Amino acid sequence: MSQPSQPTAEEEFLRWVVDIGALGLHQVSITYLEKNGVLVRSLVAAKEVTEPILLPRSLLLMAENDMDLAWRLARERFRMDDGQASSLAPWIRILPSEEMLKEYHVAYASDNVLETFAALPLTSRVQHWKQSVCDVWQDRKSEFMDVSFDAFKWAATILQTRVFRPPPSFSFMPVADMMNTSLMPNMEVYDSLELEEAPEDITNSPASASSNMGYYGLLPLREIMPGEELTQAYCAVDNSERLFRCGFLLPGNPTAVEPLSRTSVEAMCRQAESLEGPRDLLESLRALALEHAEAA
Repeated sequence: MSQPSQPTAEEEFLRWVVDIGALGLHQVSITYLEKNGVLVRSLVAAKEVTEPILLPRSLLLMAENDMDLAWRLARERFRMDDGQASSLAPWIRILPSEEMLKEYHVAYASDNVLETFAALPLTSRVQHWKQSVCDVWQDRKSEFMDVSFDAFKWAATILQTRVFRPPPSFSFMPVADMMNTSLMPNMEVYDSLELEEAPEDITNSPASASSNMGYYGLLPLREIMPGEELTQAYCAVDNSERLFRCGFLLPGNPTAVEPLSRTSVEAMCRQAESLEGPRDLLESLRALALEHAEAA
């Protein structure tokens, strides 16, 4: 007799969110979809999605500026690694690790890779960001105590990939942050929602304290059929900024990148042929370079 399979970290995360008072999560599951030859974790309809997904505001992690929010995440991760309890542990466990980020995110690009693609506007943006992270660390390292610089850089990179920006504040919004984007999104994210009357099963549950604090939520813009991915609208930026923030290029992005001469792009791509490094990141940089040439 075969043993029952163990729940994945994503399944445990969803169960945990339900246990603390979420509503409507029975409509969705977390799975991996192939996009442009890469498996991408996605929030998918397990049944027809017709109801809002409401999430207790106790899940939110917020700060007045981005680096303060990165610091809060780094502290929570440190508490977990140190064997202490963290109220957000199930969410933090499903965040990309440093090793995963190195495969595709430009924040972890080597100096050699950045030098090869120096003509891209993205490169100077990454270098400035890296310096700013280092400067914040140097200025405030007495506050960071036992949190290492590497841990702070990880948190600052995670922030780039999934932060919700003001108004009203810089926020991590678990579950909402698992939705990818598309040119025609089918869900909308609200940072605050109130129920006129909480359902009886929530009112009588141990999670009632968090439900009384209100909700944030995901509202369908139309009926979403089983198996369909739930998507949200990211802010309109070009693929240079998209790669910087999230580590991917948006196919068919209507916001054009800055034009670059085809000669300089071809020279970069030839030089990149001899580069050693993460395949996904190098392919993204080559594709971005060609997009700059096509915009010329």
